[in-house]
Amino acid sequence: MKKGLKIVGNILLWLFVVIAVFMTIIAFSSTKNQNGVAVIFGRMPITILSESMDPTLKKGDLIISHELSAEEKGTLKEDDIITYKVDLNGDGFMELNTHRVISVRNSGGYVYYTTKGDNNAIADTQEVRYDNVVGIYNGSRVPGVGSVLNFLQTPTGFLVCVVIPLVLFLLYEIYNFIKVMISMKTDKQSKQYEEEIKKKAIEEYLAKQNAEQGKAESDSDSSKS
Repeated sequence: MKKGLKIVGNILLWLFVVIAVFMTIIAFSSTKNQNGVAVIFGRMPITILSESMDPTLKKGDLIISHELSAEEKGTLKEDDIITYKVDLNGDGFMELNTHRVISVRNSGGYVYYTTKGDNNAIADTQEVRYDNVVGIYNGSRVPGVGSVLNFLQTPTGFLVCVVIPLVLFLLYEIYNFIKVMISMKTDKQSKQYEEEIKKKAIEEYLAKQNAEQGKAESDSDSSKS
């Protein structure tokens, strides 16, 4: 029972390490495009930050958006779910938002998209010009992982979720290694002690046999005399 639990514990521990390393690679090793968005092999991991797309996309979900070329940005159609840059708060700071296209308009050589969150009653007030589109949702979604990735990218998150667990894992493996080495040394000493006992017993037995044989020979010589 204990051996089985130990095996399960080791498997879970290694699984956690693999997941932590994988998520760290995603969080820190991806390159960024001209929009400042992380890109991995043409795919962009995007975190859903609000409930505006519920129930299609939930807050905290990690979605994968396909990076679009300049030409592709002008060929989107109604019902596409896109990620785009927009000044949500009117402070001049462009943020990423992910909503559904509900209409397309061409004006002055530019393509404009009207968007709306599935959970919103009305359409967004700001149209999205085609060159502010970042990517299109490809249908891949991992519930809750987006929040974890965002937390991982903070110093506290990296420390709590990666550094501390890996240090504990390393210490645990060192402890197991030392325990195995001590056990091997103890077994070796035990075997040496057993060998010494056996050797001593054999020597005592042979000495006793020699003594008895010598006595028998002495008695035999006495009787002949």
